[in-house]
Amino acid sequence: MRTTTILQKQALAKKRHADRYCLARYINGISLNGFEYLLDRDGEILWFGSDYDAYKFCFDNMEGLLLPNLEEEKYKDQDFTFLYHKLEEHGIYITHESEVQDA
Repeated sequence: MRTTTILQKQALAKKRHADRYCLARYINGISLNGFEYLLDRDGEILWFGSDYDAYKFCFDNMEGLLLPNLEEEKYKDQDFTFLYHKLEEHGIYITHESEVQDA
């Protein structure tokens, strides 16, 4: 008889959803408080299939942020990591599922 441990189940779950990302910010802007996450209409964490999709959501929906338009030619060949820094300037973090706690 084959059994599966809890750790094995957690590892399998992470593999199944290894490419999910969400948007997070520190509660009240204070890093000691931990993250709060962007939620969907059902009150669950809103997951994106890639970090690019998460960034695109910010660009399309958060009007007050001055974010580079990824469609502009000058950004086509850029390393995507610079976009993380643009969001972090506004206190928003693209977070991989493996970094999400209490999800």
